[in-house]
Amino acid sequence: MATQLYKEKQHFRDIPTFFVLGLILILTLYASWKMLTDVENQYWNLLISFAMVAVWAFCIWLLVRLTLKIVVTDKKIKYKMKPIQKKKKSISWDEIESYELVETPKAAQWCGANITFLDEKRISLNGRNGLFIETKDGKNYFIGFNDTEALKDCLEKINA
Repeated sequence: MATQLYKEKQHFRDIPTFFVLGLILILTLYASWKMLTDVENQYWNLLISFAMVAVWAFCIWLLVRLTLKIVVTDKKIKYKMKPIQKKKKSISWDEIESYELVETPKAAQWCGANITFLDEKRISLNGRNGLFIETKDGKNYFIGFNDTEALKDCLEKINA
C-alpha cells in the first residue's frame, strides 16, 4: 500500500479572467436584448447572439467548476482535473527519468516568463509553480502546485 505524502486541491480563481468573461457575457446579453426589442429583428442574428450567450455562460460555468486534485505518494503522483478528465491519471516514480522543482515569481505570469516551448503536458491552475517531470519514454509533464515548500519537503522524503 502506498503512503500518501502530500495532497493538494486547487480551484481556478483568476479574478481578471472572470471579470473579462463576465463583461463579455453582459455585453452579449445587452446586444441580444437590443435585437429582441428591435421591430425589424433578424432571426439569424438573434439566434447567433443567444448562442454566443450560451457559449460564454458555459465557459464561465466550466471555469468555476474547474478543480485540480493532486496526490503524491511514495509510489506515484496522481492527478485529476475535473470536469475535463473522467479518470485519475498517474505517473509512477519508476517511470520518471528526472524532475525539477519550478518556482516562478507571481509577477512573471503576466510577462511571458512562464511560456515554454517544450512538448509538455501542462496540468496546472496556478501558473508556473510546481514540478517539471521528464519520463523515461521522453514525455514531459508540468504539474502545478500551490505550496512549493511542502512539495520540496515531500520530494526530500522520497529521495531519502
